[in-house]
Amino acid sequence: MSVILVLFYTFSVCVYSQDKEFKGWLPAEISYYNNLKGLAEYVNGKSDVNIDQDSIIHKFLKIEEASRDSVNKNTVYSIEYRNGVFTSFVNKINSHGLDNLDAKPLRFYKENDSLYRPFVSALKEVAPNVMVYYRKECPEKPLGTLLFDNETHKLISWVLLQGAGASYFF
Repeated sequence: MSVILVLFYTFSVCVYSQDKEFKGWLPAEISYYNNLKGLAEYVNGKSDVNIDQDSIIHKFLKIEEASRDSVNKNTVYSIEYRNGVFTSFVNKINSHGLDNLDAKPLRFYKENDSLYRPFVSALKEVAPNVMVYYRKECPEKPLGTLLFDNETHKLISWVLLQGAGASYFF
């Protein structure tokens, strides 16, 4: 009987802590977070990650077939170019340390005008699919934004380009 009570208590604590961690989150946002966490754990400590030749593209990223096409070789749309840009994301994880980073949905940052401004008009349609990552000690100063696919919940873009009044994800 005491074993059953201990198991029930352990299960209750685990369920409660999960609900508390994701309080107010939508199911898709939890999926984005879990995908991001898996990706971060996978690249943590690696200095050389090739998204084309690694299983990373199949597990965590959604990259259009056109990016892998030889027609786009040596362009900003090529997988090689995207791999170079991805390296900067991996370097952020490694430089800050995986245990020091966290993420949450963009909608929790509506009060942060400089971060949220591009998503009011130009990127309004993708706002529900965006996660913000930050250092745990300083969540009010995000390091960046990440765009996820709403169907597969895989990471689509890790670079938000802004300038001359325009904003878009690369």
